[in-house]
Amino acid sequence: MVRFLVSDFGISWVESRNGRELVKLEGAEAIHELQRMADLVQMSQGAIAAPMAQTA
Repeated sequence: MVRFLVSDFGISWVESRNGRELVKLEGAEAIHELQRMADLVQMSQGAIAAPMAQTA
C-alpha cells in the first residue's frame, strides 16, 4: 500500500506491506516519487491509447 499524505506539518510518502513500513520519504523526496509515479501512469496510458488509435 502507498500512502501520500499532505498536512500542515509536511508531505510524506509511505510504502507498506502487511502492516510493515518499507519506505518512507518526506518533503522533496516524497514529491519527486509522486511525480515519478504520475509519469509512469501517463506513459502507460499513452502506450494503451496508441494501439487503439491505429485500429480505429
